[in-house]
Amino acid sequence: MSVTFVGGAEAYGDGYIAYPTGIQAGDLGIMIRGLDFASTSTSSPQTTGWTELLPWTVASTMSAKVWYKYFTSNETGHTGDTGNIGISFFRGADPAVAPTVGTPWVRSVSNVDLYLANHTVSAGWYRLGLGADRTINSGGIEPDSVVSQTYGTVLYKTIGNPANNATSRIVTSYWLDMTDGFGENKLTMADSSGNALGMQIAIPVLNGDVLVAPNLVSKAASMSDQVYSPAVTVPVETSFGDLLVLFVTASEAGAGSGPNGVGDWVLKSETFSGPLVVRVYTKTANGSEAGKSVSMTWPVACRTDLTVLVYRGAGGAGVEVIKSAVDLSTASHTSPVAMVPGKSRVALTFWADRSSTTTAWAAPSGPTILSTQAGGGGGHISTLITTQVPGEDHYGGLLATANSVSARGVMLTLLLEPSLAVARPFPHVTV
Repeated sequence: MSVTFVGGAEAYGDGYIAYPTGIQAGDLGIMIRGLDFASTSTSSPQTTGWTELLPWTVASTMSAKVWYKYFTSNETGHTGDTGNIGISFFRGADPAVAPTVGTPWVRSVSNVDLYLANHTVSAGWYRLGLGADRTINSGGIEPDSVVSQTYGTVLYKTIGNPANNATSRIVTSYWLDMTDGFGENKLTMADSSGNALGMQIAIPVLNGDVLVAPNLVSKAASMSDQVYSPAVTVPVETSFGDLLVLFVTASEAGAGSGPNGVGDWVLKSETFSGPLVVRVYTKTANGSEAGKSVSMTWPVACRTDLTVLVYRGAGGAGVEVIKSAVDLSTASHTSPVAMVPGKSRVALTFWADRSSTTTAWAAPSGPTILSTQAGGGGGHISTLITTQVPGEDHYGGLLATANSVSARGVMLTLLLEPSLAVARPFPHVTV
């Protein structure tokens, strides 16, 4: 299951906050109250049933506080308190687990930059960005707005009371879906404001299923020098339904044909670094592949590494995420970073280089080495594959070092999808 934004609501002053139509039991509300003066003790009598997430935080002559609430009925709204109040509503959060908030970034000088300070988010949790700034909106100008951001998508912003916007100091709030990135997020605002704060909130995802990570069954690799038709044998342990991941690394970037020998494959990725090319193919085994040869055919003789990994228990997507990067003229190769969609994933990291002298790799500490290969002669290729179960909300940035400077390098980060094992009931929600 995933967390989705279902709407926003706001109130200026102590007006009534009308929730979006269709708020359900189990939905999560995140509420911010902004004041155009500094305060660390202002009472909030209209927040019965809401739990403090962030205490009053001061940014010079502005202050804000944040609450959350899991709804237990189909509520329609509540009366607000003084100041500017904004609420965003989400569906798919786990009512048994509280959201968390990071230490906010605070600004007390006039600027257009508003930062949402980084917050470590557990794997599979939803990353929400929340920012607020205070502007003196003279001349009937619209409330401030987000011009650009480092990553993420703006979900909602409050606009204050249009009748008072021309003369009032407005505390405007901005809500961003940031599930496609991580780290500090810089917002560039339309107007310069003297006071602002920004934070990231982690929302737990309601998980009604038990996921099981894919299990490595077997592997095989074959390094060939200056041949037209390199081949590798599919491990005999391969069974119906297994996921086959084939890495094809060639010293020349010619198209060629294949993989041949055991039916159709799906090309998942193709990465070039000069003449060096790495292609990743996947296949769901039909039960006939065990012990058979898989080959490529090149238009010219070239050096090739074929490595096939066999996994059992992968989800339908197989390779769920794949990121690539290239480099040149270095012995140090850093893998790209990928977002982890949730728990129970398996991460594969692949390195390849093209050089005349590389014969070995120094793998990063932590991951398990699955394969390492090195050819011979000028312009030969060498490869390294490691695996690890990622425990963060992102994975990658791993450094592997070849024992010589490589003219060309390719690095890949792959995440394998888990399979659904046993369903469990959702946490009980009183209606």
